[in-house]
Amino acid sequence: MRIAVIADIHGNDLALEAVLADIALQGIKEVVNLGDHLSGPLNAARTADILIEPDFPSIRGNHDRWLATLDPADMNSWDRFSHAELEPRHLDWLRALPPTLIYRDEILLCHGTPPATQPIGSKT
Repeated sequence: MRIAVIADIHGNDLALEAVLADIALQGIKEVVNLGDHLSGPLNAARTADILIEPDFPSIRGNHDRWLATLDPADMNSWDRFSHAELEPRHLDWLRALPPTLIYRDEILLCHGTPPATQPIGSKT
């Protein structure tokens, strides 16, 4: 089984497109996304649109959590920039992502280190 793992895109839509094209050229059909999708001073909304459409198994990173839950006044400058660009549907997508996920019943998807208080395999 060949799986492509992407992470820490941080709103870089052009790099994401290049990586996804390379993945396709290699014939890899499965892609998982480990979070921090949109936060950064680039193209958050376009990056969200690229990621939402194929519906890859995706999890929430720390910046995704901040974008989806913090008041913009409490965000750092690049999260605030991204938040201003996002539509409600983009934020709803981020909110719906789990913090961890078990993929194919055997691969733990996490962003960083999973919290010790959360049972592995939990979907919350």
